Amino acid sequence: SASWAGASFRSTVVIMTAHGSAQLAEELLLQGAADFLMKPFRSEELRKVCDIAVRRQDYLISNAQFGRQVKALEQSRSQWKRISEVHEHLLEHLQTVVMELDANGEIRFLNRAWGQLTGFTVEESIQRPLADFLSNELVRNELAERIQHLLSNSTHSAQFELCLFTQNQSELWAECQLQRLTTDDGFRITGSLQDITTRKIAQNAVQHLQAHDVLTGLPNRLVFDAKLAQMIGSAKANAQRHALL
Repeated sequence: SASWAGASFRSTVVIMTAHGSAQLAEELLLQGAADFLMKPFRSEELRKVCDIAVRRQDYLISNAQFGRQVKALEQSRSQWKRISEVHEHLLEHLQTVVMELDANGEIRFLNRAWGQLTGFTVEESIQRPLADFLSNELVRNELAERIQHLLSNSTHSAQFELCLFTQNQSELWAECQLQRLTTDDGFRITGSLQDITTRKIAQNAVQHLQAHDVLTGLPNRLVFDAKLAQMIGSAKANAQRHALL
């Protein structure tokens, strides 16, 4: 036993000795022996002890492997949970609305920025079509067309402007970005809404100044020339007559 102590074995070890004692058996088992057999013994006893020892060793190895797998799984799950919590925290504190739509344009996910933007709660908006929150039929038709293009594989993403109404029925403009996402249960569309109302108001003000007199507020020469060119073109195309006073 002196030469065996401290050795490293990959195989199952069964101790056979004529000088056995309970203390020696305990010591050898603690050092890694699978079982202990006292001499003299019959061959049937040896086969039985070896078979039990191999089974026990296989069980211990399998149990150790299973334990390592469970530990690795717990570590992976813990890491995933931390990443998920960070991701959720970021979503909840974004100023940009993040959303997910199904193939019918119904809302499946919204972050809290939706409530800040529109005044509608996330809970009352989920499972409703995004079109329900658009300001007019023209905008609804454009959204439906964009979604159809995404689902038909003619494009993978889209960027356009939408006019929505808030809970207090005021209008707001948002830049909408959509992207098709393929999942196991079909297609979904991920997207974002960025408030551009201030920018839109400024653009409209500039366009109004370009087309109207500053003092009177009436359409200026630029508008007159454009309308005149439009009427002349219409007259030529449709054989119509127009009078200029």
